[in-house]
Amino acid sequence: MLFNKYQYDQNTILKRGYSQSAKAFNEEGKGFWIKWILGIDKNETKTKILTDKLRHLQKARHSALPDIIEYGFDEEQQAFAIIYELLEDAETLENRVNNISDLEIQGAISGLIDLVDCLKELHLKFKINHGDIHPANILIDKTGQFYLIDFGLADITKTLSQTKELEIFARGFAAPEKLNKFGSKGFPFQSDIYSIGKVIEWFFDERQEQLPEDECLQLQKMLAENPAIRPHWQQVIDLFKKIAVFSETESIQVAFRMQDDGYKILNLLNSNNPIFDISPKDGLNYSIDIILGDHLCERVLWIKTEHKLLFNSIKPLNYLDNKIIERKIKEGKKLPFKFNYSTVLPQNKADLTPYFQKWYEQKKRQFSLRKNRKAVKEELCFYRELLEKEKEVITNNSLRLQYSQYKEMGDEIVFTIKQNDKYSSIGFILKHIEDGNDVNSDGFEYIVSANADRKQNKETVEFAGKPYEFDTKDRILKIKDYEKFKKGSIPQSGFLFENTSKKEEEKNRQLDTIRKVERNEVQNPDLIYYLFKPDELPPISMDCFDEFHVNQKDTTGKPLVYSDTQKRAINNALLRSPLSVIQGPPGTGKTTVITEIVFQILAQKPEAKILITSQTNNAVDQVLENLLKNEIPILRLSGITKPRIPDIQKHTLNRKLEGWKQQVRESAEKNFKNEEAQFFESLKGKSPFARSIAEILLRQTDWLKAKRSIENIVSRVQNLDKLHNLPVDRIAAIEKIEEIF
Repeated sequence: MLFNKYQYDQNTILKRGYSQSAKAFNEEGKGFWIKWILGIDKNETKTKILTDKLRHLQKARHSALPDIIEYGFDEEQQAFAIIYELLEDAETLENRVNNISDLEIQGAISGLIDLVDCLKELHLKFKINHGDIHPANILIDKTGQFYLIDFGLADITKTLSQTKELEIFARGFAAPEKLNKFGSKGFPFQSDIYSIGKVIEWFFDERQEQLPEDECLQLQKMLAENPAIRPHWQQVIDLFKKIAVFSETESIQVAFRMQDDGYKILNLLNSNNPIFDISPKDGLNYSIDIILGDHLCERVLWIKTEHKLLFNSIKPLNYLDNKIIERKIKEGKKLPFKFNYSTVLPQNKADLTPYFQKWYEQKKRQFSLRKNRKAVKEELCFYRELLEKEKEVITNNSLRLQYSQYKEMGDEIVFTIKQNDKYSSIGFILKHIEDGNDVNSDGFEYIVSANADRKQNKETVEFAGKPYEFDTKDRILKIKDYEKFKKGSIPQSGFLFENTSKKEEEKNRQLDTIRKVERNEVQNPDLIYYLFKPDELPPISMDCFDEFHVNQKDTTGKPLVYSDTQKRAINNALLRSPLSVIQGPPGTGKTTVITEIVFQILAQKPEAKILITSQTNNAVDQVLENLLKNEIPILRLSGITKPRIPDIQKHTLNRKLEGWKQQVRESAEKNFKNEEAQFFESLKGKSPFARSIAEILLRQTDWLKAKRSIENIVSRVQNLDKLHNLPVDRIAAIEKIEEIF
């Protein structure tokens, strides 16, 4: 079983070249397609490169991309596994092309246009290129939808074993610059343009068909040896559309329930480019609203079994609400090529089912998303109001004091607080001190200004610290462990405020996130939906969970013993998708469980990048401290306050950078000494003065002083008289010295 989630039959695995594949199912019976990349070790660089490529590709969305569910190293097969959504009855273009009755030219070109549009979008939006396009990695499902797989495998599989036949086949589609490193260089996307051009050329050769002369010349530009001559993606799309038009125009059969409107509808169909707005509702046939110029035909049926459009009636668009018309035009689709419409049974009859199937699935996803968004929007209204109230509370309940003087005493600052009814009361100050000394508190950030309106005062002082004492009689407030503070910068009298800008910024970010969710500007809409509808997450039986190797140790060095609920939380986090929420009161071991989850992820995927974040630094540091004890490398990002735990301070970004600089410095010095020793060794057979002059040039940074020292050394040497008066220019002088030695 792969990743404890996907079950497959070992006997059904198909091996080809450097990969093997099989169909798998999860516990609910949902199907997936697994592809294993053979010959890659778990900890080698190729695994890390492939993981990084797939991480970026997983963010992309396109109808020509099968969804990547997850990926990682499979210990059982000792290969890198990629889990895709299952494409029903899919086969490669290589296998499908010879079935003439099943794959018409226009359908094939339409599918290839989809692929080109996908490659164009990936290149422009994500800087992703394929690198190894050929008919064996183009899939076609049962509806005729084309898909492109194996992104990013070309560069990491060059050294892997291939079957001879597959290697020869794939090389026939590779761009010249891929095969000849001494040839003309180009951008990576230009190699993909060459390969997709070779696919078109191969397709027509296999079908024993010829392209018109003009389209053939444009195709040769795609196949140019020099990448600079090749067209861009949009030009390729335009060329493919021309090729489709050249092929025999197919006809669509239509029928009418009301014969009176038949002649009018038929004329409009053949004189306009219809817009098809397909219904997302399930049924035996597709229900479609079709816009024909200034008219609308509602509830038109595409009869799947007969490959025929059945019309009801027609009415002018001006009878409808403008918003409805705009929505139908926006969401509607047009066929990529020109078709003829006829009431008689045509010889070259078109099957629009692949187009309608694709549009139907897209519309269904949109409909589901709208439905989900409506449910989420209701929840968001509540949270928006709550956040606005929280912002008011932050403003009204932050520390605000006026002081008459202050002192700096060792590691503490002392303020003498004036009595002022407009500012924080004694009770509020004492509560502030209690909150600042809570075990989970990092203290507070403060702003000091000379006047009461801190927002208008540009000359403010910011620092962080922990309030720990307030003398109610003398009205003395003491703050210790202060940081980011420049001594002598605080005015002798003025105003002390709690800096709430970060708290306000946090709430503003949350409000901005709510606005983005409402506008659907999110990477993963499913994640947003499940956050508000967790009861609709697919269930996973806890009985299927395996025992895992416990990484954490107790004080005696023995593995920790987890409770059943802690085991469930760990397994749940590892297997649930797209998220897992762990709740529990203080002291129930949430930090311990989080640490174990990190260990388990790294055990499965050593190359994984894990972000641990929290509202308090203390919570993060507790997890990081556990990781350090087990020699897990970390990078601690810190704000105004530095980590309290000394061991973690060594792993902040600044300390890491200093360590890296020191490492580079030491390495450079070591390399320089080696080069210097070799250089001096090469001078042994030359004049005894050569080493002395070289040492002066290397050690003395002031050229005029170096010049005088060299001239002084050689002044009494007769055969070095050319060096008695060196040029003022350093480079010219060194050239002169090199001529002598």
